[in-house]
Amino acid sequence: MNLLVPWALAWGAASFAVVVLYMLRRRERELPVSALFLWEKVPPDAMSRLARWLPRTDLLLWAQIAVVLLMALALAAPVVIRARPAGATAIVVDTSLTLAPQGRAREARDVAQELVAKSAGPWVLVGWSDPPEVLVGPTTREEEIMAGIAKLSYSISGRSPLSHALALVPQGWERVVVVSGAPPQDAQVEVVTLSPVDNLAIEAFAVRSQPDGSHYQALVTVRNDSDRYEDMRVTVRDVAGGRSFRQARLVAPQTSDTFLFPLWGAVGPAYVAELSPQDGFPYDNVRYYALDMPPTLRLRWVGEDDRYLWAGLRAVAHVERADEPPWDLTVVVREDLEEPVNGPCLLVEGGLAEAPRGELVPAGQWTATSDVLLAHVDTGLWAAETLHALAVPDGGEVPLRSGDQPAVARWHSPEGRRVALTVHLRRSNLPQTLGFPVLLRNALAWLLPWPEGGTATVGRAVQLAEGTSVDTSAGKAVSVWVPHEPGLFELQEGGRSRYVATNIPHVPLRGERSGLVSPQAPAEQSVAGWPWVVGVLLALLGGEWLLARRRGV
Repeated sequence: MNLLVPWALAWGAASFAVVVLYMLRRRERELPVSALFLWEKVPPDAMSRLARWLPRTDLLLWAQIAVVLLMALALAAPVVIRARPAGATAIVVDTSLTLAPQGRAREARDVAQELVAKSAGPWVLVGWSDPPEVLVGPTTREEEIMAGIAKLSYSISGRSPLSHALALVPQGWERVVVVSGAPPQDAQVEVVTLSPVDNLAIEAFAVRSQPDGSHYQALVTVRNDSDRYEDMRVTVRDVAGGRSFRQARLVAPQTSDTFLFPLWGAVGPAYVAELSPQDGFPYDNVRYYALDMPPTLRLRWVGEDDRYLWAGLRAVAHVERADEPPWDLTVVVREDLEEPVNGPCLLVEGGLAEAPRGELVPAGQWTATSDVLLAHVDTGLWAAETLHALAVPDGGEVPLRSGDQPAVARWHSPEGRRVALTVHLRRSNLPQTLGFPVLLRNALAWLLPWPEGGTATVGRAVQLAEGTSVDTSAGKAVSVWVPHEPGLFELQEGGRSRYVATNIPHVPLRGERSGLVSPQAPAEQSVAGWPWVVGVLLALLGGEWLLARRRGV
């Protein structure tokens, strides 16, 4: 044991004052007696004063002397020197989602506490997430670093490169230890890998249009991060339409597999992919995807009303008529529109300046080709009396003819895509056939090839354009939005709304288990001894007080 303030032991000399006071208090006193002759026969006490005093000393005196000496020892600031395997230690704990599986956080805390117990200090605690942060600054107080470790928890975010977390460690630290469930292989510091966990996850999810525009499909990539075969079941759900598509497959351990879902019917603005069975890490069992389309298509309706056409469009898409822009699609019904049309356009017995409509002509025999507009459409059941002649622009496709006249046509123009149906609906059986809504669905899919919608990652800021806002559970976010949970959020922009999909970042959860590495530079740790001295001192004072009370002093 060493003393930081050795001269403070001089305060022990105050014990002499305690002895002097005790001797003064114990001097002989005169007492009245009934008669002196009774004492005349008593032989005189030949003992010296010192000899008479010593037998009369008691525990109170020794207790008071001990109190003074302990006070002097406490003022001298005693320290105990003990050996530790390491000195200054920086602890970097992976606080991203890799810490979320059950039991991981407790294991990480145990490892960090063991690192502190086996090192002399000082210490610093850094949380490795996105962004990384210093949880406990450089400190020599063991109780402070232990309190910071006890509060360790994960955040629903990814993790930045390890170099970003290491940059927060002060320069010149002897030892840097990274504690993670899946640390990078090329880390140039000491690494402690937590116990591996079994995990079933959706690695990727996307909804896209087929190159020929015939339909949409969903791709879901799953990962079996376990040591056994797993029967993995995936469900893709259309949020707006309420439809579900399911598949199941046996996936080998430590491998990935891709599910492909053809999405027949009306395409929706947002989809959810769900994986079962659920495991101890549910965050990556659900993923969201949004197309850059509004929940409801706004139609500019030009020309006559047609209840059969309107019913067919409502059967294959979420549509509404709008008098004011913006419009997603222009529908021209039995009308010759001379003004240019910006954006996609559906012509039903109608014409444009770029494709003039002619007179009604008798229908002939159907001649169909393989085309995206006629996918799953049986034209052999169609019957019609007349159709309008139409001048299809150069480069246009005519997948269906009636005689020598185009019955169904499509083409690209500088202003947008065009689809034309020239059959006179009121003089045909098309609205009563199953192929009519399928034709309309194929036409909308080709006219409106929706790209990927807005995507965001939990924990990462999204810069919003002026006049744009996002509705969240915490209120309306403007200017800058930081998603704090996965899901589908509604974005308001220019009087219109669409979905934004937010997902958690993909983080690895599995690594090879490794324990603490013995450092090569042992160190000595100085532990303050005065708290123990003060504890004994207080106990002694309490005992001395109780003894004095008992004697009535």
